[in-house]
Amino acid sequence: MGQFVNIIYILIFVCVSSQIIKEVKEECFDNEYFDDSQFKCISCPAGKQPNQNKDQCVNCTAGYYSTENSPCLQCMPGTYSGIGSAKCYQCPDGYYTDKYGQHECIKCDPPFISDKHHSNCEICPEGTIYVGYDKKVLPCQFCGMNAISIDNGTKCQECAENQAPYNNVCYPFCDDNIQHQCLVSNCSENQYYNAGECESCLDGHYCKHGILYDCSELDNSCCRNNEITHCTPFIQTPNSNYSECELSLPFISVLIVSVTFICAFIVIFIVFVITKLVVQKKAIDFSQNNAQETDPTKVYLLSF
Repeated sequence: MGQFVNIIYILIFVCVSSQIIKEVKEECFDNEYFDDSQFKCISCPAGKQPNQNKDQCVNCTAGYYSTENSPCLQCMPGTYSGIGSAKCYQCPDGYYTDKYGQHECIKCDPPFISDKHHSNCEICPEGTIYVGYDKKVLPCQFCGMNAISIDNGTKCQECAENQAPYNNVCYPFCDDNIQHQCLVSNCSENQYYNAGECESCLDGHYCKHGILYDCSELDNSCCRNNEITHCTPFIQTPNSNYSECELSLPFISVLIVSVTFICAFIVIFIVFVITKLVVQKKAIDFSQNNAQETDPTKVYLLSF
C-alpha cells in the first residue's frame, strides 16, 4: 500500500513539474529556449532560434537570419543568406534578389545592371553605356557632354556640331530654318547650353556653339576661361582637370638629375681645390724647413 502511494505522489509530481515547465516555456521569448538543467529561459545565439518544443536551438534556414535578440527573420529583397546566418548580405554588383527569404542572388544579363538596392535589374542611365563590371570602373560609362546613348545603352552617338543633347535626344539649335523640336541657344562664346540655361564654361573645358567640350580631347592642352593653352612639349603637361599646364614628370626627373649632377660637380671641384691648396702649403713649408737647415750662417754659429 505504501509503495502505491509513493507511485501516486511521483506521478503527481511529474505531472505538476511538466505543467510548470510547460508554463515557463510559454513565458520564454521568441528567441529563447528553456534549459531544464538551469530551469530558465536562455537566448539562442545569433543565427539560431528555438525549435518548436523550445528545448534547444536550431540553425536558421537559408534566406533567414537572426540576432541574439530576435528569432529567424526573412532577408529583404536585394540581400541573401546561408544556413545559420547572423545577418543578410547584400548581393554583389550585377546581381539581385527581388523576393524575401532568398539564399542566393540572380545575375543580371548584360546590358542590364543591378539597381542601387540590388532588388532588380535596369538599363544604364540615359547618356551612359554598359561596359561591364570591373573593380576599377563603374558598369556604366558616360558618353560625353555632347553625346547620347542608343540601342538600350550599348552604344554612344555624338550629336552634330550644331546640336546638343537633351533628355538623351540630339536637338538642333533653333534658327530661321528650324521652327520645332529644337533648342533655343542665346549663349555667348564663353557659355554652354545646359537644360535650357546658359552657364559659364567650366575649367578643363571649352565652349563652342553653346556646347561644352572636354579639353582632354585636345592634344596636350589645357582650358580655362574658354581659352585653350597648348602646353610646351616635354616640359609641360595638363594637370588632372586640364585647367592649367604644369611641369611634366619626365622634365622634373631630368631637372632633378641635372641639379644633382651640378651640385656633385661643385662639391668635387671644391674638394679638389682645397686639397690642392693644402698640398701646396705643405710643399712650401717643407722647402722653407730645408732652406733653414742648410743655411751656412746657422751652421757656423752652431760650431761654437
